[in-house]
Amino acid sequence: MTRTESALAQLWSLVNRTHPIFSNDRSSPREGVWALVTRAHPVFRGLRGQPDTALGAAQPRGDDGVTDTDPHGPDPHGPGLAGANPGETDARPAPASRMLQPGTDLVQADLAGADLARADLARANLTRANLTRANLTRADLSGADLTGARLGHAELSGADLTDAYLAHADLSRAGLTEADLSRANLTRTNLADADLTGARLTRAKLAGTDLSRAILTNTDVTHAYLGGAVLARADLTGADLARANLADADLSGADLTGADLTGANLARADLVDTRLLGADLTRTWLVGIRWSLGTVWPVTVEEDIRSRSTEIAPGIFEVRGTEGTESAGSRTPSPTPVGPRR
Repeated sequence: MTRTESALAQLWSLVNRTHPIFSNDRSSPREGVWALVTRAHPVFRGLRGQPDTALGAAQPRGDDGVTDTDPHGPDPHGPGLAGANPGETDARPAPASRMLQPGTDLVQADLAGADLARADLARANLTRANLTRANLTRADLSGADLTGARLGHAELSGADLTDAYLAHADLSRAGLTEADLSRANLTRTNLADADLTGARLTRAKLAGTDLSRAILTNTDVTHAYLGGAVLARADLTGADLARANLADADLSGADLTGADLTGANLARADLVDTRLLGADLTRTWLVGIRWSLGTVWPVTVEEDIRSRSTEIAPGIFEVRGTEGTESAGSRTPSPTPVGPRR
């Protein structure tokens, strides 16, 4: 098998693996199928319009399938890598990440389960793409458009998602440990049960985002907007939420032990059964928050919170807004709605 034929065999093997609809047809495709492939996978645009040249479909063949111009006859091993051992029928193709380029157009592409580790997908258009269970470890997705993309169970540990657009995307149960999501737009994104341990979400937009049961241990969420976000039963142990906006957020049952909430806005947030032991609530905006007898407050503010709350339902309390201010040097939060400092 020539070097060109070997490369083309790898390419077609990748197409078959990426597009299971072709799994029953391992032969070289003709122009119609090739056009469908390039339309579905624009990464092959460099070969668009050249199906005959690219895959040798136009070479005259005899009745036995042997290319008339090929003095060596058909490859006895079938489509595989050059130098393959006898008996090998299908060699493992090169990782798909090697074929991708920054700014690639992959709208609605089916990349489920694809190995895209360390792929350069900066500014790529992956709108509504299927990346379920894909391996995107340390991939560069900075500035990429992933609106409505499916990334459930995907592995994105260490990935660069700075300035990425992920509104309405599905990242449920995704692995995002130490990923950088600074300034990313995650509005109404599904991050339920996702692992964001050690991730960066500085100034990210998470309005209405579902982070229920997510792991955000030691995560940097400073200056992020989480208005109306759902963080029920999330693990925020040691998280840095300084100056974050959590107004109207659902933090019921969440664990904020040791979290830094300095200057954060928690107005009207749901803190029923939330653990805040050891959390820093200096200058935190707490007007209108709801809490319960199961809420665990830092010992330095518990008495003050109770004295400024009204029971609105059996065992449920709400912090009243008053004209009081915190005393100098005190860690007690002011009930006055001053908001996070800029």
